[in-house]
Amino acid sequence: MNPILILAISGALILLGFLATVIFEKTRISDSLILITAGMLFGRLGWLSGDSLLPFSGTMASLALAIILFEAGLNMDTRNLIENLGKALSLGSISYFIISFLVAGATMLVLGWNPLNSLLLGFLMGGTSAAVIIPIMSTINIKDEDATIVGMESMVTNVLTTVFSLMIVKLMIETIIDPSRAVTVLISSFSTGIVLGVVMGFVWIRVMRALRKRPMAYMLTLAVLFMLYAFTEFSGGNGALASLMFGIMLGNNRAITNVMNLPSIATGRFTKLHDEISFLVRTYFFLYLGLILVLPNNWMLWVMALAITLTSFLGRALPIKLYGMPRRFLPFINKGLSEAVIAVLLIEYGLPLAFETLTIVCLAILLTNIASVPLMWAFVPRKHHNGGSGKAEGKAKEALES
Repeated sequence: MNPILILAISGALILLGFLATVIFEKTRISDSLILITAGMLFGRLGWLSGDSLLPFSGTMASLALAIILFEAGLNMDTRNLIENLGKALSLGSISYFIISFLVAGATMLVLGWNPLNSLLLGFLMGGTSAAVIIPIMSTINIKDEDATIVGMESMVTNVLTTVFSLMIVKLMIETIIDPSRAVTVLISSFSTGIVLGVVMGFVWIRVMRALRKRPMAYMLTLAVLFMLYAFTEFSGGNGALASLMFGIMLGNNRAITNVMNLPSIATGRFTKLHDEISFLVRTYFFLYLGLILVLPNNWMLWVMALAITLTSFLGRALPIKLYGMPRRFLPFINKGLSEAVIAVLLIEYGLPLAFETLTIVCLAILLTNIASVPLMWAFVPRKHHNGGSGKAEGKAKEALES
């Protein structure tokens, strides 16, 4: 393709991302859904090719998760996190397993698949997408503690999706797996990500203090973020969780340094710049997701995707009712690219029903993002005109004043 044409298309896509954000603020139609639909349209018209981009899905997912979750950490208050972490863990884990087993049962009933393939699809579809849901939190009228619960819940389910799906993949490949090993992997994935993110946060606060008068401090931090994500994954941890903790440490450095009797660092300009980068990455991320979505002619696969959407709502409603939580937690059933990435691996491994699984996953991503729109209209109050990023702006102002 002509380089000038690529440049023009890139600019047009950024403009589309901005328009999608404006439409979401006015209509509550998710900007992610608008961009996913646009990506599908571009693929259908032949303007861009999803097949040629499919091998890069893992890289795209890692980049998007690192950037988006680091932004979430920068804007997350540690007090809210500590107070609501228990709710997020319980809501996320209970809803994940309820949805997973409901989907597995529906797969055996609707498609007649064997229990192992059905359970694999269930574990793939049990969670919600942190990369989709966390950006929504800053654009809707929801309390800080509720946004923390929903964001952390999506993070918990992302880790569960990765660990349990790959556990079933390993079982299908090796035919033998040790249940105690699965528990060890799960605990290691959580703990390694948290510890490495916190440690690097402590270290980088000191480094940022030394570099406070030098240019390019943000770009250095971005480089460290990418290396932290990669090192955590190589170490058997969850890179997305490490990115989140790294962001939390830097975003709350004033409270941390006060406890340690150290001078804090100002992150106001830093935070605003990362918000811009995060917007860029989200825009291309959702467009890419639309490009790789596969729409089949087999109507049974559509029925299964619809069943996943319904069970995602029911599996979420049950623990919310059990804990007496407000109904504004209901709409967040969105699936995203992480599920698609793991589904792509099934084809690379040559596993049975891999293509059908990927197709259902793609359809479920589309339908859950569509279904979340009327649910948002019904259960989440409309945001006030000045309510958008008040928390982030307040933290930036506080940091600048420090």
